[in-house]
Amino acid sequence: MKTTFKQFFNIQTTLKIFVVILILFSYASILCHKINLPTDDLGRHLTNGEIIWQTKSVAQTNLYSYTEPDFESANHHWLSGVVFYLLFKIIGFSGLVIFKIILLLAVFSLVLFISIRRGNFWIASLASIPAIYILSERTDLRPEIFSYFFTALFLFFLYDLEENPAKNRIFWLIPLQLLWANLHIYFFIGIAMTAGFLLEKIITHRKALKNNPLIKKLSFLFLSLIAISLINPYGIKLLLYPLNIFKNYGYDIVENKSPFFLQHLMHNPAISAFKIAVALLIISFFFSFRQWLVFRPIFLFLASLSTTIAGFLMIRNFPFFALIFLPAISINLKNAAERIKIEIEIINERVSSVLKIALPCILTGVIILIFSHYLNEAFFKNKEKGVGLTFQSNASAEFLIKENLKGPIFNNYDIGSYLIYHLYPKEKVFVDNRPEAYPKDFFDYTYLPMQMNEETWQKIDKKYNFNIIYFTQQEGTWWGQSFLRQRLRNDGWAPIYADSQAVILIKNSPENQTIIQQYKITKENIIDKIIYLKDNNFKIQMDGVHLLDLIDRHDLAFDWCQELNKKYPNEGRVWLEMGYLKSAENNQASLEGSSQYLEKAIELGEDLPATYDQLGLIYFNLGQFLKAKSAWQQALNIDSKNQNAKDYLKQYEALNLP
Repeated sequence: MKTTFKQFFNIQTTLKIFVVILILFSYASILCHKINLPTDDLGRHLTNGEIIWQTKSVAQTNLYSYTEPDFESANHHWLSGVVFYLLFKIIGFSGLVIFKIILLLAVFSLVLFISIRRGNFWIASLASIPAIYILSERTDLRPEIFSYFFTALFLFFLYDLEENPAKNRIFWLIPLQLLWANLHIYFFIGIAMTAGFLLEKIITHRKALKNNPLIKKLSFLFLSLIAISLINPYGIKLLLYPLNIFKNYGYDIVENKSPFFLQHLMHNPAISAFKIAVALLIISFFFSFRQWLVFRPIFLFLASLSTTIAGFLMIRNFPFFALIFLPAISINLKNAAERIKIEIEIINERVSSVLKIALPCILTGVIILIFSHYLNEAFFKNKEKGVGLTFQSNASAEFLIKENLKGPIFNNYDIGSYLIYHLYPKEKVFVDNRPEAYPKDFFDYTYLPMQMNEETWQKIDKKYNFNIIYFTQQEGTWWGQSFLRQRLRNDGWAPIYADSQAVILIKNSPENQTIIQQYKITKENIIDKIIYLKDNNFKIQMDGVHLLDLIDRHDLAFDWCQELNKKYPNEGRVWLEMGYLKSAENNQASLEGSSQYLEKAIELGEDLPATYDQLGLIYFNLGQFLKAKSAWQQALNIDSKNQNAKDYLKQYEALNLP
């Protein structure tokens, strides 16, 4: 019997070690991707850090823009810029990726440790599956990684105080809060967590509050965290900044959107995992509340409720939900797991021994099966594996610098930080990806209208006399895409550079004729200039298709898609692109082909409202009215607020069609 127990213990221990390694390796695998500098904020953070390190001061105004240089703006993550800059000087871009991986693995390891120690190993392990899916939404190198780190540390020290109330380790949180307040705007989370923990102890010890040492410590800590947060370059303004930042926020960005909105625009496994995790968390609290007399999870409930609401409001808050979800569900279901264990022991001893080994093995198999999703190419179709910078990250800026091209530059929102990194202070930007650093009116009455309205564009162009237009070629907004296509079709501007990341146009003026003659991209020579993109990964090849589409070479783009289709026959995005490209020809045969391609794309998972909207239009132009109506109705079934489908159906009814 002694040998059997030893063998059982060894199997259990080996399985647990293997599962922990697998979980951490799976998370590390999704963190190990390159920095896409043209669209990341990192370039601006590095420039911030360099300026602060050299001048020993933090800017109080916009600084980088020639449009709003004097607009007051708080750099709420100034210390992150300094940290990134100093690390970059020592270890470069590759080292920064490794630093991010190590830091975020430490965060997850600490939260997993808390979940296992205070909860149940197998519940924590299984809960890691949706948690990592949720965390996959935010894997870039940003100042927010420090907020994840401090959230985990606060959890650890608060629970440590509960286990060791006589110890004073909890006061390490005060200097940590000082760092947090200067590293990232989410520093208030530490104050909120302490307040929640204090509230739980007040309710739990409400009959013996007087001279309670635990409550005294937490009260002192709470007040100290608020006070220490005032030590920053902006004083009380930064302390209150989280409450005020959206009062002047004129530009909508994806990370600030609700998952309910985004689920109709893209397929995102993090959104599905978030919904599943919320449902599981609610169920776990039913088990927890049944034990109210012996276990009162007030802190966990408040933290779970807060992060759930935050996640439903903005997708950027997903990681904070995941970091609370993991310990919450493990702790809530701990007793339920113990009861299952007791029930197994009551069963016949032989059956019980088999189950004790079989169940962990089955659970391990489930974890391997699900996590294997991240170990194939699927997750990395929009990211490049490895460390350092993505393909052609610096190429467009190097071209601009080499050719000594001068502004003023009209750039799009996404590429602003990149241009700051490469060109400041010689050139300033029109806009960059800091909505709070520009007046709301700037976006409402300048930046957006000039891309939507030709007359406004001409007026603003006359005001600033732009010499360069510099856009990310995968500009994500309809107005940006429309504007770029119009400029490419306009003889007043000449495209002189295009790659998988960016497009540069120069004004067709007498002073620029030499550079135009040397580098101008035309419909005739575009394929020769970008043919090298075919030798790269799926994403970069699709970038090549997009470039051909931008310059109105739909025929070449379609041919390129057909080649891709042979390599990736089950990739819905290729079928979708072929459907859109074929519809541009607008004849009977091409429309019939387009409908078939879009139907195939839907079959392969591209079943989004926009796809059904387009398919309905094609059916309508083919005279297949009932199919058109059905497609638009399906778009509304997916998203009841889809305005395009509503408008199409309204026009359909006005025509008295069947």
